[in-house]
Amino acid sequence: MKARALASVWVLASSAPALDVGINCGGTEYQSHSGVTYEADRQFVPGDMGAEGGRPGPALSGSRIQHRFDSPLYARTRIAADAYIFDDLSNGWYVVTIAFAEVESQPPGARVFDLVIEGNTVLSGYDVHAEVGPNTPADWAFAVELTDGELRIDLAPSSGETTVSAVRITSVIPNGETPPSPANFNVHNGYGMAIIAWNPPDSPLVAAHNVYVADSAHGDYQLLAHIPHRTDHYYDRSAEPGRTNYYRVEAVDVFGNISEPSAPLAVTPLDLAATDLPRYELEVTQENLAGLIADPLSDEYVPAVFRHDGDTYDVDVRLRGGTTRGAPKRSWRVKFRPPYTFHDASVLLLSAEWTSTMLLNSDIAWNYFDATNVAHSNADLIHLELNGEYVGVSTEVESLDEEFLVKRGETIIGDLYKCASAMKKQSTMENWERFYEKKTNEDAPSTSVIDFVTAVNDTPDEEFAAFLDHTFDIDRFVDFYAVQNIASNFDFVKTNYYLYNDPDNGKWRILPWDLSAAFGYPEESVAIGSNENVLYRRFLSVPQFRLRYVVRALELMATAINDSIWRPRIEDRYDYVELDGELDIEKRYAHHNDVFVRAPITLPNALADRVAFMEVAAPAYAAEINWLLINEIVIDGLRARTTWSS
Repeated sequence: MKARALASVWVLASSAPALDVGINCGGTEYQSHSGVTYEADRQFVPGDMGAEGGRPGPALSGSRIQHRFDSPLYARTRIAADAYIFDDLSNGWYVVTIAFAEVESQPPGARVFDLVIEGNTVLSGYDVHAEVGPNTPADWAFAVELTDGELRIDLAPSSGETTVSAVRITSVIPNGETPPSPANFNVHNGYGMAIIAWNPPDSPLVAAHNVYVADSAHGDYQLLAHIPHRTDHYYDRSAEPGRTNYYRVEAVDVFGNISEPSAPLAVTPLDLAATDLPRYELEVTQENLAGLIADPLSDEYVPAVFRHDGDTYDVDVRLRGGTTRGAPKRSWRVKFRPPYTFHDASVLLLSAEWTSTMLLNSDIAWNYFDATNVAHSNADLIHLELNGEYVGVSTEVESLDEEFLVKRGETIIGDLYKCASAMKKQSTMENWERFYEKKTNEDAPSTSVIDFVTAVNDTPDEEFAAFLDHTFDIDRFVDFYAVQNIASNFDFVKTNYYLYNDPDNGKWRILPWDLSAAFGYPEESVAIGSNENVLYRRFLSVPQFRLRYVVRALELMATAINDSIWRPRIEDRYDYVELDGELDIEKRYAHHNDVFVRAPITLPNALADRVAFMEVAAPAYAAEINWLLINEIVIDGLRARTTWSS
């Protein structure tokens, strides 16, 4: 048996293979977008297929993976596997496709290994993070001629532990055909770069791509890059703003045969100053940046420089966010050194909008709250550069802190807590402080929130309405809950809300936070989180409170949050962000813009569908209550009249 290097003149048949099967390493059975079945991972036994050694990696959400169609396949991995073996195969030619992704936030250099197929080293010193970055797939394809019925793939580490996301084998018959040219070849005038993209290869035969550049359509094309793995894009960062270059691309199959080149297309990169959005620039040393990437969950700051509109500030920065800290596109927390502030704030929060494929979800949802009396962050879309390179559209979100409260007229600052629990009691003080993080009056104990949350959980049902009426700002909560449900935001149940104890009246208020999950499923429950969050559940179990919520939601949808008002506003916001959004190579599905460019249709339609659903479901939800029915009213022994006047 032998692995074939990329030098043969053979090519592979395009007919349907007799065998095309894979293993979802570390995961359960998965059906790919192209119809390939990846069987559940397992340890190898003779006569079957499976792994030797290793363990399943962390079960990540596919939303953290930069892949258009098959992100769940890369969100599961096997760590520290020694080998994968396929036994009892027919002899002949096979294409072996190995899928990798660094999903454990291991920095470049921490995980390095050799890939050996049938005793031949096909990748030496491979480092997937160094090759493509974190949470980003890299697929490699190799041809193997099998002669003894067993195909063995070894992973030999030289640093750290190995990782592999999927293994696929496809039987093939060499027939002398060349691979097809890359489909849907397209280019974009990027900020300081040429963005070059094509459709992901449909055929498992494609192993690599060649990108060529010339200064005219019929000029002398020079090889710009040989990309040795399967991909659908290339960024020419050597391209100069204002200078037109022409590009074309070829596909290379597993035997080294080359397709016809694509038709040439022209690119004229833009200067970074061409943006229509506020332009924010960050400079972080490579050493400090590497440290942040290596430990994205750290809350330690590193020194940096921030620039905007000709002003320069010395600042300290760190990554921010929850589950998205390890995503390819990063969110930032920028802290200005006293006495300097920016937009009258000492902290600047930049949200990468990684989970928002259209970049506008949270921007629109924040504006929904303008129709209410709920205190909320101001937000705007900005253009962000890191060390001189454009890194995409971010949302600048006002921090919820003492400065936020002062701007809204608070003269005496009450206790403000960032919540990471579904309003549940905690068993230890450490957990209380962890899940209800105090943001003001930090030197004082957290007894106020402990007392309130405990009462929310323990107050008897017959006393609960009166308890809330005396301790909780019910009107603002009704607005808060109505907007969250109209926006179909599922991510405000356990996290992404604050509690504030107003010192003027002693009542608690709830404040919204992080709306990037807005515009979810249109037929989501009209009582989102009511099964998990104790406050939401108990509030809605009180008949008069449930009715107030339903009436207010219907009122908002009839007057302030509906298709006729928001469709043109969404179109305006899209026009505002369109250029930067299309050129954002860090956003999800960045290499093909069809998801983003549909935003002016997709987002308004999502709102219209949600409103239509809630207009039916919300009244039905209110009708579920066993209301008190009054048959007759007697006052001072006199039966009430049929009609009353005040």
